[in-house]
Amino acid sequence: MISFRPGPDPVGALVRHVLAAIAGDRRTDLSPTATELEAFRAQLRGAPTLLAARLTTIAHERGGRVSSAIDQLEEIFTQAPARRSGSSS
Repeated sequence: MISFRPGPDPVGALVRHVLAAIAGDRRTDLSPTATELEAFRAQLRGAPTLLAARLTTIAHERGGRVSSAIDQLEEIFTQAPARRSGSSS
């Protein structure tokens, strides 16, 4: 199970936790390097289905299944930077 609070950088948090889970069985240091983080983030931008493939790999290596639950919709409003009034974006 990968469980985390996304905070102000939800994609970054997702990338960190997925990479740590992938490396979990192979490294003692579970913190991905900055290079690994940026590379995986860029890969996900280019091919969003890569996330499903990585999660499937993690599940297969551990003899489990993939299930995803996202319960942080409110963080879109509580963690996002405030927009200025009169702004069109």
